[in-house]
Amino acid sequence: MLVSNSKNQKSMLTSLLVGIGFSTLFTQIFLIRNASVWLRGNEFIVAIIIAAWLMWTAVGCAVSLYFFSNKSSYFSTYYLWFTSVIISVCELILLKLFWACTGKLPGESLDLSYAAGLAVLSTALPCFFSGFASGLAIKLLRNFEKKTVAYFYFSETFGALIAGIAVTFIFIPLQHWWFSITFLLSVPILIYNFKFRILNFRFALIIVLIFAFAFFAWKNNNLLELFAQQISNRFLTGKIVLDIDAPRERFTVTTRNGESAFYINGKLSGSSVQKEIAEEIGWYSFLSSKNAKTALLIGFSYNGLLREFIEKGIKITIPDPEKNLIKKFATFLSREDSKIINSTNVNIYPEDCRTFLKTHNNTHYDRIIQNIGIPEAYSSSRLYSVEWFKIVSQHLSSNGTFTVVLPGSAGYVPDDLARILSRTFKTMKSVFEFVTILPGTSTLLIASNSNYIPVTPEFWLTNLQTALCSEGKTNRSQDSFSYPFWFNPALINDNLNNFRITQFTNACAEFNFLPVHKDLSPFLYGDAMLYSEARFSGSTHKILSAIYNNRTRVTEISIIILFLWVCGVYVSKAVKFSEIHLWILMTSFSAAGFIAEMTLLVRFVIACGSLFYFIGLLFAGFMLGLATATYTIENIKKINQFLLPYAIIMLCFSLFAITFLSFPSSPSIVVLFSFTLNMICGLCVGTCLATMAQRVQSIKHGGMVLYMADLCGAFIGCLLFSIVIPPVLGFAFLTIIVTIILILILSVILMSKVQ
Repeated sequence: MLVSNSKNQKSMLTSLLVGIGFSTLFTQIFLIRNASVWLRGNEFIVAIIIAAWLMWTAVGCAVSLYFFSNKSSYFSTYYLWFTSVIISVCELILLKLFWACTGKLPGESLDLSYAAGLAVLSTALPCFFSGFASGLAIKLLRNFEKKTVAYFYFSETFGALIAGIAVTFIFIPLQHWWFSITFLLSVPILIYNFKFRILNFRFALIIVLIFAFAFFAWKNNNLLELFAQQISNRFLTGKIVLDIDAPRERFTVTTRNGESAFYINGKLSGSSVQKEIAEEIGWYSFLSSKNAKTALLIGFSYNGLLREFIEKGIKITIPDPEKNLIKKFATFLSREDSKIINSTNVNIYPEDCRTFLKTHNNTHYDRIIQNIGIPEAYSSSRLYSVEWFKIVSQHLSSNGTFTVVLPGSAGYVPDDLARILSRTFKTMKSVFEFVTILPGTSTLLIASNSNYIPVTPEFWLTNLQTALCSEGKTNRSQDSFSYPFWFNPALINDNLNNFRITQFTNACAEFNFLPVHKDLSPFLYGDAMLYSEARFSGSTHKILSAIYNNRTRVTEISIIILFLWVCGVYVSKAVKFSEIHLWILMTSFSAAGFIAEMTLLVRFVIACGSLFYFIGLLFAGFMLGLATATYTIENIKKINQFLLPYAIIMLCFSLFAITFLSFPSSPSIVVLFSFTLNMICGLCVGTCLATMAQRVQSIKHGGMVLYMADLCGAFIGCLLFSIVIPPVLGFAFLTIIVTIILILILSVILMSKVQ
């Protein structure tokens, strides 16, 4: 790889950095989407993959610094990057083929520690080599007197920006996974040939082969998907008959012995033979009040619940953002359920339920049923918050009822389930006038603004008999009733006997002290994590229990860490430990930026319901701001001495805006709004980074320390964001803590300028 002059050197370095940034974010997004099944759609997997990615990148960068301090060339940088891309492609293909093995689909038995281990393992090699290449690329900046590490950031983030936009608007909507992976592999080869002008016969042949493979992957995508399903079937108890990587979710159907199971992001959403549970939920909801004519169903209701209401003559509305998938999976439902979907009394809207209710202000329903499982992801916990229940309350008719379906317990009520039931009850009670807990096969929480709903068997038996009389399912001469197959007097008396009612009441009463669940205080998310982890009885459950059951102690520890961190800033400045002071400052800025970015992702999920489609575009917004700031400051001859303080102040304002501003109702405006906020946040972090990059040129390995501090800060931000502070103390507390740190750092900087 020959380099003739400074201009060519700069062009080659820029191409390498843009390529590294592009392939890194491209791979990261596809890995996150593949890993969505590991924790049943839980967004923790996003944070842990990014954290592992940053950790291994920092390791690779450190190795290049300490073991190859004087060795760097365009040739070695390129081949390390190319190795990273090859490993990434191989790992993505392996995950595509063996995802059922890693995700353990049949039993949903994947705990947090196992998911974190998979994330660390799957990111190790590609990120290590990518970090190694990045470290060597930073050393190549020595060839340019006026270029700092800010130039490295600009070029790399520009490549990531292109990747984020391309994945969001081209590769995800195409739904040609194999073609996308082929394209990723072609990027370093095309850069090598065209930018470095190595156009001999061998590489021309390689380019032709790449295009041939891309064409083959495009034309035979369905066959390749079928092949992947056949490989995955070996690790399942059932056979995969449908596996769709839709923009918003991963939808999978398996069959065994005539039964079809439906999974959304690896979470079991229903079964084709789930008649009894649907019948019970349908009848309890139907009988909770009189004169039901309309109903709104939230969740996967096609496998029985929809049929139950249609048979009672009720007009049904279902908001389903993936409405286009219904035709593909309807054939795997029971014959009765598949026919009901096309009924004239069924209206399905391709919208998220929260967006649907916000934009249909004048619609009211006699029954609203929410059956989405436990709130173990932000996408589901947003439908258990005070804000959501207020929206639902506004859409209930005068005699309407709202039913929330949660797991049940045949005997002893475990504490982890009691926490969920108690907090959900308390949150609903803060909005609705009356809330009743029914301990059926599933636990039903039925709310109303007009009438109290008793838990006595007599109430439900009387209403059931009245409903059967109106349907003509009774013989009045003999006073006998034709009861439903499952929902009959024996079941009602068993569900609502005094012992069982008392058992659930006492179990939930132990957690009456718990605060309610809000959008910015996702406490039920933490409760659901505990409930899920309880199945494994491992160390992860013990750690989470220690965190989630001790809010006061978590607060105290957070304040102590805050104090020690600020002391580190002051002491390192006072004793003139330049590298340590630089590391603490940049780590703080990076952690604040990452927390702001991830908080925005959660706010986006709350507003739109799904993260996996637009995650690339949201990342691109941050990268655009970062690239713009670093490029602008890199080319300014004289930097204003107060530019860094201004950037810190703006970062504080960005944090508060992301956390506390109300998001719009329209999904398209939410996307634009989120993109803009993330870009502003990126501008602030980029300004901090580029300004400090100008100041560290006199420090040995200053650029490398700055880069590694940035990675370390993002890693710390990930740990704080994911499962530690928000589920225990809320996002507002996290924002306030980070803002205090930034303000104290700002005071140190301003005092040094005064002196």
